[in-house]
Amino acid sequence: MDQAIVLTYVAFKNTFESVILAMKGIMEENRKKSILAKINKCLSWLDKRPTLQLIFVANILNLVVEILSRRSVIKGVKYLLTTPLVFEYNALIILAANAPIRPRT
Repeated sequence: MDQAIVLTYVAFKNTFESVILAMKGIMEENRKKSILAKINKCLSWLDKRPTLQLIFVANILNLVVEILSRRSVIKGVKYLLTTPLVFEYNALIILAANAPIRPRT
């Protein structure tokens, strides 16, 4: 009788754990899908605003340059947080170099 209870408990526990793991997997997939959906929504919003898109790209390029020049992600982000004005001036230079120029008509 005791062995039957123990075997039933073990079977229930294994089934319960597998259900929990399956639920965690589904929740993780949903979380990833929701994050990707939010990123896609943000990118589609940004596609409608080319000026903001250029500013965003200039800042990201500047951050990549700073990370590469300092050879550390942490030091690059630290530079961004400690000297934001210089960082934005550098981003402005990148923005000016990448801004489309309209010809005179």
